[in-house]
Amino acid sequence: MKFRFSRQLGSLALKISAFVVGIELLFFIINSAISIGNAYKKAIANAYKEIDVSMNYSLDWVDSRLQMVELATKTTALHTDMSVTNPEVGKECMKELFNSCEYISAVTLEFVPGCCPSIPNISAPTIVQKEGTDSIISLDIADAGYDYTDPKNEDINWYYGMRGQSSWTQPYMSYSDSILRVAYSHPIFDNNGKVFAVLCSTVTLDWVNKVFEESKPHPDSKVSVISSEGRYIYRLSSQEGINKDALSYASQANNTQMIDVLKRMMRGEKGTANVDSPEKVFLSYSPIKRTGWSVCYVYPISLIQKEPMTMAKTMFLQGLAIMLLIFIILSLGIYYLIRPFTNNLKKVTESNAAMNQDLKIASKLQQTMLPKQSFEPIGCNQLEVFGLLRPAKMVGGDLYDYFFKSGKIYFCVGDVSGKGVPASMYMAIIRILIREIANREAEVDRILLHLNQSVTKSDNSMFCTIFLGAIDLATGEMSYCSAGHNPPIIIRNTTEGRHAEYLSVIPSAAVGVFDDEEYSSNKITLNPNDSVFLYTDGVTEAEDINHNLFGEKETIRIIETMPAFDNVRMVVETMLSAVDKHATGALQSDDITMLMLKFVPNDTLTLTNDTSLTGRLGEWVETMCRRHGLPKERLFNIQLAVEEAVVNVMNYSYPGQKNMPIYIKVIDDGDVNFIVEDEGVPYNPLENESPELDASTEDCQIGGLGVFLYTELLDGVEYKYEGNRNVLTMKVKK
Repeated sequence: MKFRFSRQLGSLALKISAFVVGIELLFFIINSAISIGNAYKKAIANAYKEIDVSMNYSLDWVDSRLQMVELATKTTALHTDMSVTNPEVGKECMKELFNSCEYISAVTLEFVPGCCPSIPNISAPTIVQKEGTDSIISLDIADAGYDYTDPKNEDINWYYGMRGQSSWTQPYMSYSDSILRVAYSHPIFDNNGKVFAVLCSTVTLDWVNKVFEESKPHPDSKVSVISSEGRYIYRLSSQEGINKDALSYASQANNTQMIDVLKRMMRGEKGTANVDSPEKVFLSYSPIKRTGWSVCYVYPISLIQKEPMTMAKTMFLQGLAIMLLIFIILSLGIYYLIRPFTNNLKKVTESNAAMNQDLKIASKLQQTMLPKQSFEPIGCNQLEVFGLLRPAKMVGGDLYDYFFKSGKIYFCVGDVSGKGVPASMYMAIIRILIREIANREAEVDRILLHLNQSVTKSDNSMFCTIFLGAIDLATGEMSYCSAGHNPPIIIRNTTEGRHAEYLSVIPSAAVGVFDDEEYSSNKITLNPNDSVFLYTDGVTEAEDINHNLFGEKETIRIIETMPAFDNVRMVVETMLSAVDKHATGALQSDDITMLMLKFVPNDTLTLTNDTSLTGRLGEWVETMCRRHGLPKERLFNIQLAVEEAVVNVMNYSYPGQKNMPIYIKVIDDGDVNFIVEDEGVPYNPLENESPELDASTEDCQIGGLGVFLYTELLDGVEYKYEGNRNVLTMKVKK
């Protein structure tokens, strides 16, 4: 037991710790989500910024080299005149340009055909660095045996120089070494402002690899450079595909996104894009305006997200570890902190468990005190009744009851002040007193008067509202009296349909308030199939989540518009469903009690061959005699004769059989005929001889007394066997 309790205490400490840490964890998760989200965005922004910085650096680096080539070429061309037509002067001029810029790999001086008689029409002297030495060598394209294209052809490198414009050529492959080169051409003018030569500075593009390899923001990132014609100058960290058409590569891969980006680059646009190639990558591209090239940095999205994701996971795992440590420390602290108070907690828990058990027993006892629901007509088969009580707590202070006495059904619904156990005990006392007083008082107002006098003598502050009624089963007359209770609803079935209205009652104080209170009764007559619906204020005052009441008008409306009205149980359960629907989401604040009675006058009664049921037979015969106007002084004789006839059937019609039916009915054809039928063996009780009343008991013939009772006490008796039934008709004249 000690170990079990210690384990429960530990469980409690864990629950408290879990709650506290759970709140902290919630705030931690929210704060972490915000912090990690901001850090993630910042890290992503930094990655994009790093890419942008790398690109700008490489672009500036390339631009500075090209600018130096341009400046050196322009300066040399500016200080050059027609004297360059002299071979020696031309060579010195070209050497000066070659030595002025370390990035120039070759210098060519292209003369305009016919510019000077001493110069051949085809002349393009060139100087280059001798491979592996510091020596400069010169050559002429024509002398070398290479094909020479007419200057009028727009595709030659220095065509625009011939027209007096400076320009960079498109990248081209060298004939001799297949090295990708580019040339900058600048015109040289004579004194008349005419172009007589073009000075071309050739630059090899192998250094582009080094520039972009060194400027990459990450080893796994890639760089591509394309010309304005869409040919690769530098491609994806390798020389594969250099001077090849970039659009062709993208088309072969069926990459429409990349094709779109390449077209933008060829137009000299600047921008970014996300492309699936085949993994998702980030592209940042920008033009080199000096040459018309375009640079594109390729960065895998996963690489951009890798560091932020690693950082987010680290932060989250560290936070969880801290939360776990706090949870362990807090659990141990709470365990030892609450340990001194656990003995009282244990006693309270055990006491509450015992109390709950007692309340369950009390609830069962309260339900057993209510009338047993048979779902069949009661009161000599003249009335349908159904009641329901649903307490707000385990036990409640509402009550309903009904019982048969002297040809009448007495019924009541009450609401005791307060709730819980005290109200339920007071309810039990009220119910017992009503039944006890009804044994000596027949009128409902007198019953309430004596009830009030009894309960006001007790020294308590409780009271009870009650509606008490009594229905005469023979006539349908209902007398009723209210002690501060809600007026019931009477439901009439007319030719126009169902009509419901609240009963008019004479207001009086609740029972238990004033010891000298007077009570007055009313009377109405129920027609066949008329009903009475009684309830407590737990129905009309049921609240929804907005504290709106169910209300009396809604109660009437539900009854009048109910699609089916077959039996009283259905009416009560439909009303309960309507109340529950109205109060959806709200707690039940008061006991709910309903009682429904329907007057169904019936001149038939069905019994079984069980002699213990003859008591019901006597009550039914009394009700039939009163209903059909037979004299009171003949009631005993009629009861005696009918009972004798039914007992004979029970004893002789079904030999050796149990629970066999016996049918009794009344037909009023001017005289009142009591007819007893059964489906047993043919048996004519009239064939028995009348007994000798002066004979001893031992000499009396069995069954003979019935013949005497039929013939002497009634006005006529007839037996016949028809339709496989014994039919005994006993006539009583009015």
